[in-house]
Amino acid sequence: MTDPLDLSLDLLRRLPPSKVEQNLESIVKLIPSYADDLYSSVDQPLKVKLDESKQGASREFLCCDYNKDGNSWRSWISDTYHPPIPPGADDTVDGESGTRPSAPLRSLELKANDAFETYARLYYDNALSSVYLWDLDSDPSSLPGATVGGIHAPSAFAGVVLLKKTIGQDRGNGISGAWDSIHVFEATERASGGSKSSSSGTGISASYKLTSTVMLSLIRRDESTEEPTDIQSSSAKVGTVEIAGSLTRQSEADYALPDFVSHVSNVGRMIEDMEAKMRNQLQEVYFGKTRDVVSHLRSTQSLEKERRARDLQKELMGLWKK
Repeated sequence: MTDPLDLSLDLLRRLPPSKVEQNLESIVKLIPSYADDLYSSVDQPLKVKLDESKQGASREFLCCDYNKDGNSWRSWISDTYHPPIPPGADDTVDGESGTRPSAPLRSLELKANDAFETYARLYYDNALSSVYLWDLDSDPSSLPGATVGGIHAPSAFAGVVLLKKTIGQDRGNGISGAWDSIHVFEATERASGGSKSSSSGTGISASYKLTSTVMLSLIRRDESTEEPTDIQSSSAKVGTVEIAGSLTRQSEADYALPDFVSHVSNVGRMIEDMEAKMRNQLQEVYFGKTRDVVSHLRSTQSLEKERRARDLQKELMGLWKK
């Protein structure tokens, strides 16, 4: 018998991407035993929440499965969970419930968030960004700056960079859209061994594995309530046009690692290159193909004029052959 998880994932791929959250919840209700597998396998649009702690000052942060613990999400701003996790939970750090990065990774996490806030402002015109890091089981790092408060950073760790840009909600012109990108990466230190990356002087480089997913949705609604006139017929109304989907790509790279903070610039370089490639692919391939399909389905010119032009062309060709 076919695995219910495979069937569920296949079904979700055939349903409208814009309704993935509702459809996923419906499937989870049918097979609750597969809830964790489904949530971890299906990409959903990023949620935005407020950090209501004193340090957070009601700033917005992005939420996904990687900063979630139960029904709470960790904010990178204050390193607290919202809503707070009830006391007595299994995972505790310094007496507080929930999983958190070690002190060196927390310091790196804050630097990464500062860097990607600048990236989001330059590339997306004030989009929202969040970066979350977590420790992996590995030996301590020997890099400069890898120790905070006597705690050594791991030589291998993972993280996620989240970016969200929305348009049209406050314009009232019927056009809206959203760009959600999720970049999951794993970084592992290793001896350079005389490679080109060893010019840093530490003799250490880092190997990075990156999985990037972009979810894009564009909606055009004709919200006009005016009655059609002789000048503007009802066929002139566009109605609702929606394009939505997701694209996932993977890459690997090795970079020099002069110090622990250099992880930020290395990961940033990979994500910048990956997003540029994915944007070009979306524009040239997917949007180009969509434009061709729409052009075959719907003409911007009068069909009667096109028919007359074809008839005239046939008539001229017939006269030319004579």
